[in-house]
Amino acid sequence: MGILGAPANLPFTIALAVVGLLSALEVLSLMLGGAVGVFDGDMDADVDIDADGAWGEFLSWLHVGQMPTMILLITFLLCFGIAGLGLQTALKSTSGAMLPLPISLLPAFLIALPGTRLVGGLLKKVLPRDESESVSRESFLGCSGEITVGTARRGHPAEARVRDAFGKSHYVMVEPDSEEQTFAAGSKVVLLKRHDAIYRVMDEVHVSLED
Repeated sequence: MGILGAPANLPFTIALAVVGLLSALEVLSLMLGGAVGVFDGDMDADVDIDADGAWGEFLSWLHVGQMPTMILLITFLLCFGIAGLGLQTALKSTSGAMLPLPISLLPAFLIALPGTRLVGGLLKKVLPRDESESVSRESFLGCSGEITVGTARRGHPAEARVRDAFGKSHYVMVEPDSEEQTFAAGSKVVLLKRHDAIYRVMDEVHVSLED
């Protein structure tokens, strides 16, 4: 496979393969009349970033909290893979050798960060948003949601997708209302209360039984 199959390029090849796989799954899902949820048609994002100082500014610079986390992750993987393979290809053509794997990761990572910001900024402009149907965050209370990224534990929130009264998707950070509970990706939950940027949730089945 040439440069793509070289051991020094394995992380970059894998990154691009993941992007390709997710894209292929989405195309297949659309052909079958469904959606896998990777590229949701409702791309309104409301992930709150409640961080101060340099870290909060860095997350905002990367557009974290301004669009779905999965879209940003895929964008980063794409930029990382292209940056790494591009760098190694250029070195191979000019010097006849490529950087060893550990050394090549850092420059590819540093190139991928501004690349992610650039592409993310472009995506923000084209993703569908309807400001006339904007809703307050308090209106999400009582709504059902699904954990999309991460595992929600008390003190360790995860991302969840919630649909508002207009059927649009919003992405919020949630953690269990009970310290003993955890919710993995795919779990159905109900938003009970809000503490700053984090929503407290309970298992959807539990709430239904109580009703």
